[in-house]
Amino acid sequence: MSLTIKRPEKVVSLCLDASLRAEWEAATARLADLMKRPADGRMTGNAEATALAAEVGDLEERMAADTARFRVRGLPRNKWAAHVAAHPPRKDDAADAQYQINTATFFDAVLAESIVDVEQAGESVTFDGAKDWLPLADDMTNGQYGEFVDAVLELNKGAAGIPFSRAAASLRSLASSASSD
Repeated sequence: MSLTIKRPEKVVSLCLDASLRAEWEAATARLADLMKRPADGRMTGNAEATALAAEVGDLEERMAADTARFRVRGLPRNKWAAHVAAHPPRKDDAADAQYQINTATFFDAVLAESIVDVEQAGESVTFDGAKDWLPLADDMTNGQYGEFVDAVLELNKGAAGIPFSRAAASLRSLASSASSD
């Protein structure tokens, strides 16, 4: 029998129309304010609250439909090491010193190779990391880009073992000790 490794994967969601978030936050805040007001004693529904709830739901649906989900896969260690060697840290750059790589070039190179699948609204999207990643990444905010960086670091440098919930383990331990009393 031979052993085969399936490298770890993570999905990073990117809302392509992040301006919808501001609309959603405003509608959600208006709805929350409306719900804080004292009821007027009528038994009928609140038409304004119903309309705002529908607006919030519509915005959530629009954001979900406009969200791309990128499946990022960890690289084999020899490829990771080759990328590290190809992108040495710049002198006098604090981020480069911290990560021991050229942060301005490394992550784009790794991410272009690490994205193995993209889907939007349940449909597969044609995505060629070598040609499609940089233009997309250049349009992202630092926060959006950071989510991809975090994913690739977690997959390649972090713990990739079986997920373990300390809370679930604690509850299981409590349950077994209670039943043994």
